[in-house]
Order: sequence, then structure tokens, then C-alpha cells
Amino acid sequence: MVLGESMKNCPDRAFKPAHAAGRLLAPVLISLALMAGCDKASPDQAAAVQQQAEAQKQQAELQQQQLGIQKQFTESVNAADLAAVRTALSLYYNDHEGLYPENIEALVPQYLPLGIPFNRLEEHGKSNAVQNMSGEDFKAGRFTDAGGWAYVNTSADPMMLGRFVINCTHGSNINTLEGKPWTAL
Repeated sequence: MVLGESMKNCPDRAFKPAHAAGRLLAPVLISLALMAGCDKASPDQAAAVQQQAEAQKQQAELQQQQLGIQKQFTESVNAADLAAVRTALSLYYNDHEGLYPENIEALVPQYLPLGIPFNRLEEHGKSNAVQNMSGEDFKAGRFTDAGGWAYVNTSADPMMLGRFVINCTHGSNINTLEGKPWTAL
């Protein structure tokens, strides 16, 4: 069969690619249409199919870029919230003669007027739950990896007290971590 000026037996939708890989599928779609009894397709129709496929590919690439930007933004917000809680812990420590609170809730509302912030981890979703843990568990990496936060509120080693991290052992893409787990931040 030869591609010609018209496609009398084929509906227009036979040449519309369904997704971003349409550019690669356009020749396949034309072949399928020809095998299904469509005996002619104009060069204009074939060009239109390829243009549409290219537009869909560009749209898919844009969506990927937007997802990357959104993830970067979310990770930056998580890091900023982490810094805010750490600052609140420092202020509490200074105001209470070198003692850290027994739990993070003690920072609300004086040091964290909006409450414990939620972090939004791709692997865990939105959470502001806090895993209280010992310094020994922290050193051993015994995180629940449930999202939310982890706080060292007891320890035989006083240097471990007051540690506060994001409770996620998955890697982060923010510049300071370069793929290391959130617990390393």
C-alpha cells in the first residue's frame, strides 16, 4: 500500500499518538492504520501526526521538569523547617540553663508558635510525628524511618542530647546531602 493524498477509510484518531512516545509510535500507527484497511494517507496527515507527537513529547519533558522543581522546593522547605525546630531547641536550651526539653511539644507555643511543622517526604508523605530516641539509638542509626522527625531526648552522652533530624533514611537530593539520608542532615 502506498501513502497517498487521503484516508477515506480511516478516522482521524487513528493517527493521534496517545502519549509522549508518540513521535516514535507515529510510524507504527501509520503502519497499523494501513494494515487495518486504510489505503491512503496524505503527507500532510503524516506530518500532523509527527507534529502532534513532538508536542506531546515536549509536554512530557516539561512535566518532568516541573516535578523536579516541585521536589526540590519540597526538600528545601523540609530543610528550612528542620532549621526552625533546631533554632527553637537552641533558644529553649539557652532559656532553661542548658537543658533540652523532654519532648518537642514543650517548644509549642513559645518557641514554635505554629506548632511542630509537617515535613513532606516523597517516601513517607506528610507527617509531624516525633520519634523520641536515646543518643545510643541515634548513634546506632535505629530510626523508625516513618517520616516526621527524630529527637534525642535521653542519653548517657550529654553531647547527644537535643539532636533533631528528619526521620527518613532515604536519600535526599538537596545540595548539602548529595544523596545521603535525611537523618544525616
